[in-house]
Amino acid sequence: MRIKRITAFILALMLLTGSVSAIGETDGEFGDELTPEQYEFIYNEKNYIAPFEKGVVIVALRKGLKVEDFNYAELDVESMKIADLEQERTDNLILVLNLHDKSMKGVLSVIELLKNYPSVLYAEPSYIIKNDKPDSGYPASNMRKQGDINNDSRVNNADIIIMARYIVRLTSLTYSQLLCADMNGDSKVNNSDLIVLARKVVGL
Repeated sequence: MRIKRITAFILALMLLTGSVSAIGETDGEFGDELTPEQYEFIYNEKNYIAPFEKGVVIVALRKGLKVEDFNYAELDVESMKIADLEQERTDNLILVLNLHDKSMKGVLSVIELLKNYPSVLYAEPSYIIKNDKPDSGYPASNMRKQGDINNDSRVNNADIIIMARYIVRLTSLTYSQLLCADMNGDSKVNNSDLIVLARKVVGL
């Protein structure tokens, strides 16, 4: 166990060293307003070809808002719950909506409505985050812990690798993943978060 922890920490340092030159231009920043680029990324129809959970929508409310501030009466919602994410570093309440309509059209029509809600920061499908096994993955609704970027209910080396790849622009993250990856609560995902994540993995 100790060898694994040491390996994780060394891996993080190696990845960090390799990405130092990219600091400043690759920071993923997100606040309580979406930039035009972020809006385009989240609501770009090209993203919707990625696999996602049937009939489930992930919604993040603006900072400081509570469930009662979110009026979903006009939506075809079967049930709603607060995501089980241990929100140690974010003030954005994340909700998981289960819809009556399980079709892709149903999911996208609800998102189309939600993106204009003043209480909503963003809404996106419950994307399936693939792991190293091609036929398996974990939906965004499975998010549990800060740092669990791949939604597998664990915080480990795999999350360190994903974060490092994101920092140097080798991969992209959904907005839900960005909230999970913001380890220090500064509304950015960068090398500082990588250090905090590595320390968490090794138990420091």
